[in-house]
Amino acid sequence: MDNFNSTNRQIDKSENMKPIVLIPIVLVILASIAAVSSARLERITETERLDFANMIRNYLNPVIHGAGIGFDCTGDSYIVAKFHAVSVKVLPFDQITSIIREEKQKSQVVDWSQVRERIRAAIEANGTIISKGRISINGTMYALTNIVKTDTNFSADIKEMPNYTNCKQQNISAEQCEQQSATVGSISLTKGEATGLPGTPYLWKGTLEFKKTYKFAAFAYPRAVA
Repeated sequence: MDNFNSTNRQIDKSENMKPIVLIPIVLVILASIAAVSSARLERITETERLDFANMIRNYLNPVIHGAGIGFDCTGDSYIVAKFHAVSVKVLPFDQITSIIREEKQKSQVVDWSQVRERIRAAIEANGTIISKGRISINGTMYALTNIVKTDTNFSADIKEMPNYTNCKQQNISAEQCEQQSATVGSISLTKGEATGLPGTPYLWKGTLEFKKTYKFAAFAYPRAVA
């Protein structure tokens, strides 16, 4: 049972991966702000940056997260991985910059809360739901793209983490940036039996392709976004 509890604590640690998923989305908004800054808008404070991050967090919904071990039986080697995926409602970069430009053209000084409310309303009306994810393999972080999740199956491509700063300079979205990164593997899992552990995780089994093919087993389940 100590081993089961240890594995469950490892799964809980994957909660720390959610901010990593959130960061590129927030950077898109903050980059938009920097691109059209004006005297009509007060300099944005750290508190206001956090307010934007918290707003985006409201649009995050858990898809799956877990931790497991992959075995290469022929080579007598193993691999450790933690993974996390969420769905999030996002707004294109050009729509965000358009809102901020409109606000800066107003005659009165505009409070950042007003800008945030306009962006929130635009996300509600015109936002697109996408899936984003991360996987840590032997301690190195990678991006998950082309995520497909059903009640009983989960699959995704594993990509190198992109340089978001370079993509921003080229006016490339975070999603396009990730798609352009080199593919280094893939993960494909099928839901198995319940484990009886706290939080009711299930045992998911399948393969993890990463330089070689591993038989992969993981305790995985969705969690509320903190």
